[in-house]
Amino acid sequence: MLELLAPFTDEPGDSELSEALTNIVRKAMDVWDISRRDICQILIQTAPNPDDGGGWMREDGDLFEDPDNNVDMDATAIRSMSPICIFPKIVRGENSPTTIFRGRALFKESRLLALGRKESVDLQRMITDAHKQFAS
Repeated sequence: MLELLAPFTDEPGDSELSEALTNIVRKAMDVWDISRRDICQILIQTAPNPDDGGGWMREDGDLFEDPDNNVDMDATAIRSMSPICIFPKIVRGENSPTTIFRGRALFKESRLLALGRKESVDLQRMITDAHKQFAS
């Protein structure tokens, strides 16, 4: 796994990355061992529900804030956006579920989702303009 990820790291022999990946694999193996002995189901949910406040963390994109770039989205475009799952919610049990890990998602009021929608609209406009220019 380290060899596969090496091109994406700053230093090929990154010991912090190696240690982090080793911990992730160990924890995954622990979950696997528990799940093999446990008759309770573990569910992976990838469809974010904005009404489930305790189960999904909202990623609002504070790290990407650009104070000079105001994104105005019309209400129709915002309503048409579907939430995007960044990391799934992990739940144990079906009848009385217990959240093991709160999922992370972008919901329709997210600034990052609005920026993506604006970029998509701008690209579509550029393509349309290029087609018109090419046709004339």
